[in-house]
Amino acid sequence: MNKLNFTNPVHVDSKPLADEPDTKTQRISPEEFDELYMDAYLDHPEGSKVDALRRAGHPNPSRQRAWQIHNRLEAEIDKRLDKLIMHDAALGRSTIVKLTKGAKSEAVQAQCAIKLMDYAGKQKADRLIVESRTIEDIDKEIAAVQRRILEAQGEDIPEDELH
Repeated sequence: MNKLNFTNPVHVDSKPLADEPDTKTQRISPEEFDELYMDAYLDHPEGSKVDALRRAGHPNPSRQRAWQIHNRLEAEIDKRLDKLIMHDAALGRSTIVKLTKGAKSEAVQAQCAIKLMDYAGKQKADRLIVESRTIEDIDKEIAAVQRRILEAQGEDIPEDELH
């Protein structure tokens, strides 16, 4: 297997490891380097791909090399990013639930409860439609429903016995 040979210790946060001198050579596999690059890229999204390459410990980070490595790992980075987003969503939901139950402000509790309902797809009705009907109209509807029920059961009841 092809090994990478770095002249500096591999580190993720741009400082040499405290317990290893800068002159020590450390060998890592390409797979290990890929892991370090992806971690560096996802942990510092505000940085560039070259920054991620540098954080991963590459001895000669260049823009071209950073793009090559990133393009090769892009599908795996996207999968990991999706997992991180799902974790963040779960954390956000958990925070909203805690605020809904325990915030000192009732306004905050109400807003959090509304957010939870929104996320669940339970949104308040935009408007309420009220129909105005007479008692006679309602009696006719009840009689029609009773008639359909009786017909479905095979019974025949005279109209005057309904409702």
